[in-house]
Amino acid sequence: MKLGHLQRLPLPSAGDAMVQEVEDVLTHALQYCQTLMAELSPPILHEQGLVAGIRALATRMKRYDLEVRVDLDQIDECAIPFSCTVLLFRSVRELLINTAKHAAVKQASIRLTCDKGILQIVVHDESGFDLAASQGPPPAGTGSVLSSKIGLLTIRERMKALNGHFDLASAPKQGTTATLTVPIGPRTTTIISA
Repeated sequence: MKLGHLQRLPLPSAGDAMVQEVEDVLTHALQYCQTLMAELSPPILHEQGLVAGIRALATRMKRYDLEVRVDLDQIDECAIPFSCTVLLFRSVRELLINTAKHAAVKQASIRLTCDKGILQIVVHDESGFDLAASQGPPPAGTGSVLSSKIGLLTIRERMKALNGHFDLASAPKQGTTATLTVPIGPRTTTIISA
């Protein structure tokens, strides 16, 4: 609003150009934020749930040249609370983004299973890295490595918040497997009698 007010004032031509440049930057930043919010919590996630959200995410990963296969096994037997859905979706998204950024592979898989009230999501790719070496401080000038470590720490904290856990296994030339495990309880049916 202040920029709009400033544009209505008589300014030298250089001032007009600077105001327009700032307005363009702010417009771009707003569009980026809206896109990011839609990616972190897309409408399909709210409307159709975790399975549909993950399928849509797998399709969107083609933008990053990553082909993602989604396997489901008895997933309908679990009632996934919406509070879990968003955190699980964001965690899977983070893992796939890490694969697209850091792994020299073009394929990944997601497997969802539910057994006895325990939901498990396994994200796997054929890349691999020395997990022990990655635990230390990142080398200077490796901002993307640091952001990846922060992303993995965030996933771990999300799983703790859901009373679940996050396991990561990786070795060079043996692939990387990330496992999210969350207790959510069996699906229940309510019978209403008149």
